[in-house]
Amino acid sequence: MDAFRRTGREGSGANANDILGSLVGASSVLVVTGTEHRSRRRELRAPFARWGKDFQEELYGLAQRTVRSWPTGRPVALHRRQQRLMLDLLLHTLLGTADGPVADSLRELLFLDLTDSRDAGRWARPGPPPAPWPHLAGNASRFDEALRNAVADAKPGYGIDGLVGSATGCQRDTLATVMVTGHETAATALAWSVERIAHTPHVLAEIDRRVPARDTAELERYLHLVVLEALRQRPVVPLLGRTLDAPYTLAGRELAAGIELGLSAWSVHHDSAVHPQPRAFRPERFTAVGDFALPKDPAAWLPFGGGTRSCLGDRLAVTMVRIALTALVRAFQVRPAHSRSEPPRRQSITIVPGRGCAVLLEPRPPLG
Repeated sequence: MDAFRRTGREGSGANANDILGSLVGASSVLVVTGTEHRSRRRELRAPFARWGKDFQEELYGLAQRTVRSWPTGRPVALHRRQQRLMLDLLLHTLLGTADGPVADSLRELLFLDLTDSRDAGRWARPGPPPAPWPHLAGNASRFDEALRNAVADAKPGYGIDGLVGSATGCQRDTLATVMVTGHETAATALAWSVERIAHTPHVLAEIDRRVPARDTAELERYLHLVVLEALRQRPVVPLLGRTLDAPYTLAGRELAAGIELGLSAWSVHHDSAVHPQPRAFRPERFTAVGDFALPKDPAAWLPFGGGTRSCLGDRLAVTMVRIALTALVRAFQVRPAHSRSEPPRRQSITIVPGRGCAVLLEPRPPLG
């Protein structure tokens, strides 16, 4: 873990993001290094953390309206719908609306890549890794125009308007970074949360017990723990990477500059010495985590990476997943569509439910 915490001369995570550079822009926090990287992180940490708090009620209303349109009474694979929902929540956070021509344009461009072109087969072929967003890259000029329109047309007081820095390029690149990296990973976290709930009877019972209460605080707190546990048991990005830009000593062995280090979040999360009974889905293992915080031990829980290259949108992502999950379980009883849990399946650099989060949604009776 030390190599993942340290920055500067001894290790860099920016190299792994070079493939995204043409999409997210030269000033993106994903690709800048050194002093500029630290400066961009300081600028963005506060607004990223604030977005989930400031717009929580609006996002819940949008999630509530969306999930109520989902099919009931028959098995349905929710992952595709969850991708649309999380993208809409992100668009609303940034623009102040998920409707209108600007949002429609961004949604169309981003959804071009949620196709078979992102299938794991492309990544299994010999040679350099493929571009993870081929259709978006092929429509780069349209994407750039849509981002410029978003910066110009966003409602005052929403995400884009609150970004630090007056340079339009920085705003454009930050918007591109959030759009490209944010919604699909959050949607996958939501899909695994729902899949794990559906296949864990005691969790279903705990949710069903909490839903009828008028005060949603207890339900939301429990669902927060569900999300943390889902991210532990099914980390969306299971392998984290760093490229050494100077020699580094690891376990007594001298590693040369240019060597890539990989840390398996999946292995850490399933290590019984770190998480007892790791195969059991137990949200209560995170009860000690205060309020709606995230676990603080970077050596034990690392679905968002580690060190100064960890994901800046971790709190926002967990908040959006919890909001969507709250809307879903308050509207429906969630039941599994199959008796067996879904196998993990690779999709690009993420791990998704193998049957697309297949569940049965049963409408709940109106609360008295």
